[in-house]
Amino acid sequence: MVKKLLITFLIVFFFIPLPEVNALGNSSESGQFIAQFGNEFTISPNPATTKLNINLKSIQPNTHLTIIDVLGKKVLSKEISELETTIDVSRWNAGVYLVRISNDKETQTKRFVKQ
Repeated sequence: MVKKLLITFLIVFFFIPLPEVNALGNSSESGQFIAQFGNEFTISPNPATTKLNINLKSIQPNTHLTIIDVLGKKVLSKEISELETTIDVSRWNAGVYLVRISNDKETQTKRFVKQ
């Protein structure tokens, strides 16, 4: 039962695209994306097997990286001060993870798949 529920959740979570939402709750899909997040970032490769590259367009003071697994467990948390960060994910369990970049004012979250 739990396995079926988890599989259903992962299928829905993985195949239904999330709109980009800024810290004010404005969605880019609705055309109301007002404030640009200073720490907009990209992740690659996705899916990842051994390493995950995180690239920020700009760096703000007190920028923090948090990675959370699909069950809500915090896998990694650290302050970052560089535009490019590489995370070794080779020993992580396969699954879906959320990558959250935040500073004192804003937060942006993206997901990646570990194979």
